[in-house]
Amino acid sequence: MSSRQSNKSSNVHCSCSNQKNHNLAKCLKNQLVLRAEREIFYHNQSKINLKNFWKKRTLSIIMMAISALFFTLGIIFFLGVARTVPTGVSAIPALTIIIINSQYEVNIGWSFAIIYFVINIPLIIFILVKVSNKSFSYLTFIWLFFQIVWNQVFSLDTPIRTFLINNILIPNQEGSWTIFYYTIIGSILSGWAIGMAWKFGGSCGGTDYITYYIALKYRKPIGKIMFSISIFFGLFSIIILYFLEPSQVDGQLLGQKLASVFLYLIVSSSIVSRIYPKYGKILLQIYTNHPEKIVEHLKSIKYWHSYNIWEGVSGYTGQKQWRVETIIYIIEKNAILEEIAKANVSFWYSATKILQTTDRFDATKIN
Repeated sequence: MSSRQSNKSSNVHCSCSNQKNHNLAKCLKNQLVLRAEREIFYHNQSKINLKNFWKKRTLSIIMMAISALFFTLGIIFFLGVARTVPTGVSAIPALTIIIINSQYEVNIGWSFAIIYFVINIPLIIFILVKVSNKSFSYLTFIWLFFQIVWNQVFSLDTPIRTFLINNILIPNQEGSWTIFYYTIIGSILSGWAIGMAWKFGGSCGGTDYITYYIALKYRKPIGKIMFSISIFFGLFSIIILYFLEPSQVDGQLLGQKLASVFLYLIVSSSIVSRIYPKYGKILLQIYTNHPEKIVEHLKSIKYWHSYNIWEGVSGYTGQKQWRVETIIYIIEKNAILEEIAKANVSFWYSATKILQTTDRFDATKIN
């Protein structure tokens, strides 16, 4: 085989525009991003079942492990140090650990993930029965497994835990500001974790199951639903802690604990909404001189959203130009642009966020 042929073969998946400036690191990054986008949303994807799940969701499984790492680090380590009560179903094992540690002076932090997993079993069964998207349940179950593993790493006496205690924690923890310091770090990490799990098709379990079911049924933003549900669990935990272990809240129902709970909620839910605006919509505008080819390709793939074609005159060239407009979900954008490119026409596009629209919108492709 000639060197030219060999070169062509080795770069068959290369995304560099100029093969002479081939950059391996850039190509690997682009392929990873493309793989991630395909796993997050790909309109022509075959049905996921337990048999092909491991092959089609390889990257998503890896991301569940990373998400579980961030979540455990944020909830168990930083919020644990601040003794901030997390919200959602995770508040139940956290509350149990705080009360037992205080009353019996026994550290059972290692049991957080196990208690959390047991609580999630009926929720897993409920979603498996009620929701057709089995991939969501599979990935969430895997996430829960990884969380048990990371929980042992950060709760037991391991080199990683020792390193964090010696290099990250503040030596003198006197003063109320340290509670908010640890709460902010913990909420940022847990927000990233929850958003990452959602983005790659899974969740962190607990109230995420309830959030998923409500979001699926009413097509509401996940961050807002999560915030509303978590407020209830957060306030419930503070009240229980006030009556059972008043020393943990300094004998005050309104104080640092309540403020830290709201701080955690605001920061984490804001990050989740930013990372994964599942039902967020944008107006996609495609400008081209050959709209008929784009329309022909959209019809060939049985395009699922409505679209309009506008004719105008370019103020720059004075020539006729056409604009194809369609309102889509944010997570569909890259896949749809990829399809537009297959029409083999020159085009440029713009995307504008939609603040409000009717609810009569086809969400079958993202559900």
